[in-house]
Amino acid sequence: MIWVYILAAIVSWLLWNVIHEMSHVVAAKAFGKVKSWTIKPYPHMHNGSFRFAGAYWDWEGDPPATAARGMISLAPRIMNFLAIELIIITFFLSGMAKLLLLIFCLGGVVDMFVGSIGYGKRSDLRRGAERLEISPWKIRTAGLAASVVGVLAAIASFL
Repeated sequence: MIWVYILAAIVSWLLWNVIHEMSHVVAAKAFGKVKSWTIKPYPHMHNGSFRFAGAYWDWEGDPPATAARGMISLAPRIMNFLAIELIIITFFLSGMAKLLLLIFCLGGVVDMFVGSIGYGKRSDLRRGAERLEISPWKIRTAGLAASVVGVLAAIASFL
């Protein structure tokens, strides 16, 4: 039976890569005219550097203002916060449904946690903070705190 949960965790990771990258694309379309786009929700090389996943698009005309591009960088956090909120539903479930929903939601918590580290120059957190002209530590602290709340909520759903 453990293989079901391992498989669910792998599928959750892939789904959260798609959700994360599509969040960037949806935000890009909301803030500007996107001519074409593609996502690669799996590890790959892009312009000579390794990426775990990526969203790529071409602007039609000029790209939107810097602040809008900052919001595009941080767009996946909306879905991460939603995943943390969805953990509440698990309080009302039991058995396999509860565990599978928790695995899925915890995938969003992991995405939030990893995104909150934001150490690299190309990280979403770093680019978003620079473009919005705010301290990356504010975004990082909020994300890490939300991750802790998500894990605590997941644990509490079993008590």
